[in-house]
Amino acid sequence: MNAPRQSDAPYLTVMLAGAACLFSSCHKHEANAETAPTPVRAVALATDINPTGLRYSASILPNAQVALLFKSGGYVEKISERKDSRGKARLIGPGDAVAKGEVLASVRQSDYEERVAQTEGQVAQAQAAFDKSSLDLARASNLFASESMPKTQFDAYRATHDANTALLKIAKVGCFESSIAFRPIVV
Repeated sequence: MNAPRQSDAPYLTVMLAGAACLFSSCHKHEANAETAPTPVRAVALATDINPTGLRYSASILPNAQVALLFKSGGYVEKISERKDSRGKARLIGPGDAVAKGEVLASVRQSDYEERVAQTEGQVAQAQAAFDKSSLDLARASNLFASESMPKTQFDAYRATHDANTALLKIAKVGCFESSIAFRPIVV
C-alpha cells in the first residue's frame, strides 16, 4: 500500500470530517412520550364582530379651552396665569376674576412691528408718487392754460394724480390699521 502524499492531506481532512458528521447523525431518536400534540379548534369565519349592532362614538377634548379674540392673527406668546388652591400656577380660565387693564394674552410683537414698518414704507412710497404727480399736474395745468398742451395729455396727468391720491389714502389706512393691531387691548 502506498503512503499518502502531502497533496492528498486536504482531501483526507475533508473526508474524515464528513465521515465524523455522518456517523454522529446516524443514531435513532426516540419519540418523547411526554409531549402531547397541541390541540387546535376550528371556528367558522364571522363577518360581524359586534352581534348586537350597537355603535359607539367618542370625542377627545382638551382639559381646558378658552376662546379668545385678537384684533389680528399671530402666534400667542403668553397667557395670563392664576394660582390654584395648592399655590401652583395655572392658565387663566372661564370664571376667573380679571382686573381692569390686565393683559390676558399677548401675541408675538415682532410680526406687528414688521407689518407697521412695511405699511409705513408703503405710505412713503405713495407720498412720493403723489408729490411727483402733483408737480406734474401743476406744470400740465400751466401748459394747458397757455394752450401748449392738448386736452388728452392734460387729462392723463390729472388721472395719474387722482390715482396717486387714492393710493396714498389706501396706504395711510393700511398703516393706521396695522398700528391699531400693534396696540394692546385694554378691558
